[in-house]
Amino acid sequence: MGTQQNVQVVTDFIDAFNSRDWDRLRVLCGDSITIHDPSAPEAIRGKAAAVEMFQAFVDYFADGRIDIERNFGQGAWVCSMNRETGTAKVPPEGAQGEGAKPKSYSIPTCYAARVEEGAVQELHFFYDAQAMMTQLGSSEASEG
Repeated sequence: MGTQQNVQVVTDFIDAFNSRDWDRLRVLCGDSITIHDPSAPEAIRGKAAAVEMFQAFVDYFADGRIDIERNFGQGAWVCSMNRETGTAKVPPEGAQGEGAKPKSYSIPTCYAARVEEGAVQELHFFYDAQAMMTQLGSSEASEG
């Protein structure tokens, strides 16, 4: 596949997440996909684990979405520059103040994806976790 087709695979991958089309997302994940997320202690490996990770995210941020600002690529690699938003269902652990309420976040994100055979084989997430936690009202963000 050429670069433009790979960019389209990543666009479709993000669209599948936004529309909660787990079957389509499963198809767009390579069988041995590896996801590197700064919030995870280890890489997420395999199609089933990848889809479960995205579903767990939506369990906590029901309205979570990724808005693509621009995508570009070079060969098998695609960079997706995005705006990610969501509202927590409950205040995060460590939320401050009496009557703490769920809060929203909006952060820039960047995903680097390696696409082969029409599916995402490797995915790296880059984002400012501290900014996200601060927006969500976590006291952990100020302890770092």
